Amino acid sequence: MSEKIDQLVGERRAALGRKDGVADKWGLALSGGGIRSATFCFGLLGVLARNRLLERFDLLSTVSGGGYIGGMLGRLLHGARSADDTRAIFAAFGSQEPRWFRWWLRANGRYLVPRGPADKTFALAVFLRNLLAIHLELGALALALGVVLAAVDVGVWAAIAHWVTDGWVTGERIEALRWLPPWLPTLWPVAIPVLAVLGGLATAAYWVVPWVASAGRPGWRPGFVAVQCVILTIVLGLLVHYGDAIIGPQWQPGHAIRMALAWGAIGLAVAWLIAIPWSRFLLRHLFDETERDALRLREEAVRRWLADWQSLCMKAIAVVLLLGLVDRVAWFLAFEFKAQANTALALAVAAAVLRAAMPALGGGPQGGISGKLLLSLGQLSGYVLSFLLCAWWVSLVHAAALGPMFATEGTVDFGAPWLRLLAIGTAAGGYVLATGRNFEFLNLSSLHTFYRARLVRSYLGAANPARFGQQDTLGPTAVVSERGAAHLAHKSVFDPDPDDDLALEAYAPHRQGGPVHLIGVCINQTHDPRGGLFNRDRRGLPLTVGPEGWVRVGQEPWFQVTGAGALGLGSWVAISGAAVSPGLGSQTRGGISALLAFAGIRLGYWWTRAARENLQRPKRRLAAKSRGLLSEVFCNFKGSSGPDWFLSDGGHFENTAAYALLAERCRMIVLADCGADPDYRFGDLENLVRKARIDLGAEIEFLRPRPRAAGENDRPPGVELFGSLNDLASRKSNACLALARVRYVGATEPGWLVLVKPNISAGLPVDLINFAASNPAFPQQTTADQFFDEAQWESYYQLGFNLGDVLDSDLLEALRSRHATLFESDTGALTAATPRASVTPATVPAGAGAAAAAAA
Repeated sequence: MSEKIDQLVGERRAALGRKDGVADKWGLALSGGGIRSATFCFGLLGVLARNRLLERFDLLSTVSGGGYIGGMLGRLLHGARSADDTRAIFAAFGSQEPRWFRWWLRANGRYLVPRGPADKTFALAVFLRNLLAIHLELGALALALGVVLAAVDVGVWAAIAHWVTDGWVTGERIEALRWLPPWLPTLWPVAIPVLAVLGGLATAAYWVVPWVASAGRPGWRPGFVAVQCVILTIVLGLLVHYGDAIIGPQWQPGHAIRMALAWGAIGLAVAWLIAIPWSRFLLRHLFDETERDALRLREEAVRRWLADWQSLCMKAIAVVLLLGLVDRVAWFLAFEFKAQANTALALAVAAAVLRAAMPALGGGPQGGISGKLLLSLGQLSGYVLSFLLCAWWVSLVHAAALGPMFATEGTVDFGAPWLRLLAIGTAAGGYVLATGRNFEFLNLSSLHTFYRARLVRSYLGAANPARFGQQDTLGPTAVVSERGAAHLAHKSVFDPDPDDDLALEAYAPHRQGGPVHLIGVCINQTHDPRGGLFNRDRRGLPLTVGPEGWVRVGQEPWFQVTGAGALGLGSWVAISGAAVSPGLGSQTRGGISALLAFAGIRLGYWWTRAARENLQRPKRRLAAKSRGLLSEVFCNFKGSSGPDWFLSDGGHFENTAAYALLAERCRMIVLADCGADPDYRFGDLENLVRKARIDLGAEIEFLRPRPRAAGENDRPPGVELFGSLNDLASRKSNACLALARVRYVGATEPGWLVLVKPNISAGLPVDLINFAASNPAFPQQTTADQFFDEAQWESYYQLGFNLGDVLDSDLLEALRSRHATLFESDTGALTAATPRASVTPATVPAGAGAAAAAAA
């Protein structure tokens, strides 16, 4: 619970004339789920307003799709000039008369491409422009890498030719390189031995440190001297006995094993020989040894330092192995396969196929293959595609620079490549360095700008009086006239209006009595800044964005952001809904991140320190733009400990939006759980319960209704629609609501959570029943569908309106006061019950009998 939010809640209640301070806060949570969630929650807000319950909520917490409609409501309430205006807005939400804001949203269900083919062409042009920009950036980096690898190749080959033929003569025969196997990348025999020696030395010192630490002055003890003499004798003996095998240039199977064993023995002996004085040096100079009691601590610190060094060497060896493979595959593409154009075409087709398959990678079981296997295949595909794409760019350098080395058959001109390598390196490296400080490129080349613009024009535009030719701030809530609708019928979200959006620091829907709006965002974090103390499974931190520019990381104190860095309300709604990006919170995977980056599917947003702190002339690291892009490709995010935060969908941390309300210890929470849940397994709810317990010390216990006792007739209306979680998933039940008790640490009174779950229940309108019969996946259709037609939009809206019809202040108060007689603990495990997705149509339209019967 935070003082800042209490202050805003107090301001809200004072505007409404309430004098009860900030006790007993109520919160409304609108979960993620794209336009499906936005439309269902729109209907739910309408019925809550009609039942005069919407005014009761102090806090409105939204994530992803719930933020679409939450932002629209907040934008309307921000324009209120008094508490009466606020109540008028609530009344307009509850009215079923045609209002301008509802008319606008109905007309723009296809908010991403409202004008059909024309907008699809525009969206495709934006996508291709951004995709090309990203690949040019990656190509410049790969070309620079190719120059380095090619330079290493030429340098090593020239050195070998000089060693074997004893002369730096241009035109040496290619047979001079015969002892180097054709399958062996040049980088491996150059870098790996050096790194292996360093790693071996660190390993040897790790074991020697305790011996040296307990010996006092090891350089003068007879035992140490004897060991050093024995090691030195072994080394000299091996050099004398196996000198030819060790030093000679022969490459024969008979010598290979003997040479490997000899070098291994010599390396081990030398490592131990050097490790003794090195360990003593580390113990004496790295840490203070004045206190005798600290000797054991110094020993542990040195060994930990050596272990870190050994780990670094192993990582470096892995990088060298990978770069060597890139070099070798690039050589194959340039000089053996000789089909770089066809390779590029094949990579483009593979990327397009994988792009089309991306929705399947995030789902559950499909086609008999588990979701985890699909995810693993997606990861592997991303890694392979990344490798081949890098190798293809490097092959261009090989073909252009190394090709002239072999212009004359049978000879090698080692001087020919250098000028070409210099030219390519200057162009690619110069571009990377010259444009490296343009960090904003990462946001401009993503889909965030397009996505934000469409959300702002559709959802926030519905609350903009200028859209409807009116000056009054309550204009969007006016009743639509037939003449006015005809006049504005040509308007669409394609047309921008500067008054749609507003700055977050100015956003204040609570000042005249509206709820305090909290927006959930995820800060992606794959690096642990604290040495392994946080749960890396999450790969993300919660960022809560509030009105007036107030933001909060996790449970840390709130801080205010002003200026351009505060962004606009539309930007935060779009960031909160950035469901597909290289950073996916707990679902972040290396290959998937690379695949999304290469396919141009980048909805995330980089929020820089300069923006957060409103710096006019920020200092940027060298090649900061390239570093950020590579962070996306390799999912290397430092989270809030780094200067630049990569933000994505709030659902990547917690998708129900109730987390922020539990952090504020709300006494009553109504939660619309609209995340994709076709099997009704309540995965988002499970995640909420777990994180609430771990992070907030809040225990959430779901209850089930007690059977009606004989002669009991005084049950509050609406209680019959409550059930256990199994009831909500069962086809045999009409339950659509559930109740949970929330126990906060240190609190004497529990809180209560009412769950509203989209499903098919009794008493729904005929058109909604028929739509469900024709669409078996309703109301859990895929979130990938963001293009609702009129029937789909109206069905979700009416479902939200009807399922929330029983909720009012009297019922919620009765749930709190009479829970002991109405409910009991639900100790049963959640079962995978068949969801109520297939229904029998109430009436079958002419010509649709067969389809409806099949659906039923």
